[in-house]
Amino acid sequence: MKRGTIFLSLVLILVGAWFLAGNLGVRLPGMDAMWPIFPLGAGLLFLGGYLLNRRDPGLLFVGLAAALIGAFFFLFTLRLPLPVAGLREGVRWSDMGRLWPAFVVIGGLSFIALFLAEPGRPWALFSLGALAVVVGCVAFLFTLGWLPGDMGRRLAQFWPVLLILVGLAALLQAVVGRPRPPKA
Repeated sequence: MKRGTIFLSLVLILVGAWFLAGNLGVRLPGMDAMWPIFPLGAGLLFLGGYLLNRRDPGLLFVGLAAALIGAFFFLFTLRLPLPVAGLREGVRWSDMGRLWPAFVVIGGLSFIALFLAEPGRPWALFSLGALAVVVGCVAFLFTLGWLPGDMGRRLAQFWPVLLILVGLAALLQAVVGRPRPPKA
């Protein structure tokens, strides 16, 4: 069976179910709330493409990033509660000022997935991803008000530690290395 046929069949089933539910009086969110399905769906397609052939880890990177961004935007469009951020009444677009570090974390996770997907990738790629996740998480501590701003100023003077960590990761890669897979 062709993959394109399977995909088209699934899309037709989902679209048909959506319209049928609407015709039967089921109250469904409008397109103003459902548009994140496009980046989420595209991301899932890229992830599926990667899982089917595993030849292009770039599909994993793009797929994971797009799927996570789509899911993140659903928090806003569906006004889902996010109690950990103190948003029990639902997330609003005005909360983006507090939740923007999610983009940094998503990028970091995507880089880590890319590193893990293909043996032989440089450790600096993992370091970049891990660094982004850490920076995003620390930024969340400040944007959500869990750490005071003056602590941020004190921590900022230690930013050169990030350079040292990336340098250590590159040095580790150069000295130890990661075995490359045999060429076919």
